[in-house]
Amino acid sequence: MNQDYPGEIEIIIAYDDGTTDKTLQVLEELKSSLPPRRNLVIFQHKHTTPFRARVLTLKNFSGDYVHLFDYDNIMPPNRISKVVEHIEKTGAEFLFSNAKIIDSSGHIRGTMFNIEDPYNILKLIKGNFIDTNTIVISSSCAERLLELLAGLKHRYFDQLHEDWLIALLAMKHCKVHYMNDTYILYRVHGENITASQDIYTQLFNKERAFKTLLAFYLLDYENLNKTEREELQKAIINHSNLLNREIIKRMNSKRAEIFYYIERILCKVFLKL
Repeated sequence: MNQDYPGEIEIIIAYDDGTTDKTLQVLEELKSSLPPRRNLVIFQHKHTTPFRARVLTLKNFSGDYVHLFDYDNIMPPNRISKVVEHIEKTGAEFLFSNAKIIDSSGHIRGTMFNIEDPYNILKLIKGNFIDTNTIVISSSCAERLLELLAGLKHRYFDQLHEDWLIALLAMKHCKVHYMNDTYILYRVHGENITASQDIYTQLFNKERAFKTLLAFYLLDYENLNKTEREELQKAIINHSNLLNREIIKRMNSKRAEIFYYIERILCKVFLKL
């Protein structure tokens, strides 16, 4: 709403029917106070996972580009203007930037990623450096991504790192551009899923990472070159063990502890072969 971009902006709220507070009432009231050239669209959908909700969003936006964004983060006022500037200069179909981490009081605590080689898919396979909230996708790129993502109908893939998977697919199927002169503010708080230090949430995220790489393998393996295939295979193997030291410690089992460390040693040796 507060962006300095003079053109039209359609704000799409993906409203989950699982919500139990007065969010919908607040949004309806907000419609009447929107500034000029701002349109609020409330897209109601059944209770689902973040990944499935993101796919629904890609299916239902009507503009030339969609900027993905979570409710608890902040866009600098010139963000959309900068995005449009980059689009006009590059004709990019998939844009992303870095993010600055802020605490619950709004103080900047650092930069989310160290992005030295933004177009290197081999590095992206090793670990994600593209956050959902920085992603901008053209309608043509979204169509290509949706065709691929349609192959993940099984509920096994309901929970994965949607930004990582979308970014991997975009690297192979869309014109990608990194914006290094703009950013978003990523808020870290007690309910973060990705940034949480809770042991069970960390285990959940390990499983999401494994499923993300496996999904990319199943959807796009034929389009990868030999080096990319080998790197993806290594990454899947490296993420296949969902146990961690804290869980092993809580199990208080010598068998489990020995198995865990032998498996990690074998994994490291195997990946170097």
